[in-house]
Amino acid sequence: AAAAVNDSGQVAGRADADDVYKHPFRWDAATGMTDLVAALSEPAAFYWASVDLNEAGQVAGVVDGYDPTGVEGEYVIAWDPVVGLLPMSFSLAAGGYDGTTAVIDDAGRVAGTAYHVADAGSGCWPARAFRWDATSGVVDLGTLGGCRSWSLDVTSGVVVGASTLATSELAQHAFVWQPATGMRDLGTLGGSQS
Repeated sequence: AAAAVNDSGQVAGRADADDVYKHPFRWDAATGMTDLVAALSEPAAFYWASVDLNEAGQVAGVVDGYDPTGVEGEYVIAWDPVVGLLPMSFSLAAGGYDGTTAVIDDAGRVAGTAYHVADAGSGCWPARAFRWDATSGVVDLGTLGGCRSWSLDVTSGVVVGASTLATSELAQHAFVWQPATGMRDLGTLGGSQS
């Protein structure tokens, strides 16, 4: 399944590695399909939940499977055509099935939803929006007062997504996050959610 394409015609998605496992791939006309987790011993991954591709040919996504040490879970990973799997790969446990995302901008900054240990056991699903880059590492983007947030896109380091509110974990509002201003509530069109 192809999920993303960039301006140079490179494609990213997931494909069967055998009869059981699905692996993330990147394809281009010169090299064909590249298995992004081929270097990992099986079982490396059996489900690729989300995938994004930037103009540099870097890929970000969420893999549901096993990290290199054999621990099963959902993980946010990023892949670079020169480096291979980027340092944050398998260090971020994904935020679970409720809002698991990973996207990458043209500068290689990754935004997504990660497991937030501080909220575990507090009565809500511990998912938190984050942004990663090679200089700053992982930055927790916070919430709009609730305990959950999700990153849905990143461009030029600016992240957009949704967050629950202090008044209700059921209602969520759209947000935009910038390094200088933090998370800003975008409001609604008159309803309870955006």
